[in-house]
Amino acid sequence: MNTTLPPNSSPGDHVRKWGYSFTWTDSHLAREKTEPLRQQFDTLGAAALERLQFIRSSLLEDSKAKGTSPPSNDLYTILRDHHRKDAVLTRFWNETHTVPDWVNWEQLERGQRFLHRYIIANIEIH
Repeated sequence: MNTTLPPNSSPGDHVRKWGYSFTWTDSHLAREKTEPLRQQFDTLGAAALERLQFIRSSLLEDSKAKGTSPPSNDLYTILRDHHRKDAVLTRFWNETHTVPDWVNWEQLERGQRFLHRYIIANIEIH
């Protein structure tokens, strides 16, 4: 099964991918516009992950030196226990524990259903 969208689709074209058929419209973004979006990421999240991995590594070294049980691999637990000691983790904690005013819960639910249904078809392994 081909897992890439037609590169030259035009409005009105009938497209069938992953067992789903649809008509390409002016509202569909061209591949050259969507591909760069796939390369974007959460820079704060990446920085927080780096800090959490460093903390986990430090805790592991300490436990080995003391002969105690290794720390949890649960990054949320490490974040919960250490976010007040690090500015990046504090910012990440606050952002992930604050629901913005603009959240539309019905739209989120629709997006979750869509993601659940189509995530495998949209993961492209290079």
